[in-house]
Amino acid sequence: MRPSLFALLITILLPSAAQALDTWETFDPMWVGIDMGLGGGLAVGRPSASLDVETSAGTWIYGYLGLPGFSAYGWVEAYTDGDSSELGGGFGLFGTPIDTAAFDLDLGFELATFDGSVAPSPWVELNLDFKPDMELAGLFARANLAPWISPAGPKPDVSVDLNLTAGAYLSIDDDQLLLAWRLSAGLYADGERSHAVAAGWNAGIADWGELLTEVELGLPVAKGEPVAASAFLQLSIWFDQE
Repeated sequence: MRPSLFALLITILLPSAAQALDTWETFDPMWVGIDMGLGGGLAVGRPSASLDVETSAGTWIYGYLGLPGFSAYGWVEAYTDGDSSELGGGFGLFGTPIDTAAFDLDLGFELATFDGSVAPSPWVELNLDFKPDMELAGLFARANLAPWISPAGPKPDVSVDLNLTAGAYLSIDDDQLLLAWRLSAGLYADGERSHAVAAGWNAGIADWGELLTEVELGLPVAKGEPVAASAFLQLSIWFDQE
């Protein structure tokens, strides 16, 4: 099944909105964080003799709260391709059961909703740091399982997506350069797949925030599939409430 251009753009944009090329870090108890971002995408395909071009845009707001032993977060998001709009949001919990100077294991669970569908999604992230406190460079890998449930009609429609990210970071003073590869695959007979490569620059802002930028290129899996590109900008701010 060949995905529509808008579906491919949303597949490319959604992982970026959710976390960007940034590793998960738990907040200290009673710390509060806010992410505000916007992004846009462009897909070019040739489903027939003519060239088909479609654009998409999105915006999102995330909120985080540090609690003893774990952190909580919630978000709202909206996307449009000019002719239609899609709304989503959700909430989640995550923590770091293994936290050492060189290796971290993060576990999380979120309940997401998008365009009338619901997905209870567990995720895991592994971090390998070459120096403590991410002072030099490191590797990271993230996996998210999303069983989307659409309650349309007498029988709900269920599809399961597996999203994988593997990348590396290089710390330069208070900033970070990140490179990654992403895979999104439907775990059913006619499930769609998408691959993408991404690069990001996260600039530290004093001791209260970050400015995150990312560009991503979606790679065609089969002949005739569209090529998609996206970019976004996100401001992250955190507050010490103690």
